[in-house]
Amino acid sequence: MDFSGTIDIIIKDLREIGEIVEDLRNYKEVPPLQLDIVKAKCKYAAEVMENLKMVKFNEEKIVAPEPLPETVPEKPALADKSGDISASIRSKPLSDIAAGIRMNERFLFIREIFSGNVSSYEEAIGKLDRAESLSDAKAIIMSYTGESKETEAVVQLLEIVRRKFPANG
Repeated sequence: MDFSGTIDIIIKDLREIGEIVEDLRNYKEVPPLQLDIVKAKCKYAAEVMENLKMVKFNEEKIVAPEPLPETVPEKPALADKSGDISASIRSKPLSDIAAGIRMNERFLFIREIFSGNVSSYEEAIGKLDRAESLSDAKAIIMSYTGESKETEAVVQLLEIVRRKFPANG
């Protein structure tokens, strides 16, 4: 089987796992947060696999990786000679804000912006999905912070929200 076919099978399996996880919501003994975590991981893994399909590589010649630099970069990224895959994923337009939020970001936002209140976070994400402009979305976020300044967590959430409103900047 070729690389592309293998990737397609993996993506299909990840989507099926997501559907199974969604079905588990019918069981009260399964914590919803754990289901959200598993579903988010599957969705992110499927996105990574889809991006791997787009990366051009030479199947016939395996090139040894370059030695690591003496200093570790501040934010390592999955990359190859055709570009930064992570940046490619993080720059794709969004129709669903929750789909653009990684698990660690979700926890950061809940802790820093929503004071640990998961239901406030989910309510805000719903409002952000219904917002009509970037300025409306920013006002929604700031209404939850109770402050007029943008914290690092707010800046990160705004970067994700900007992907829903790319024309607004």
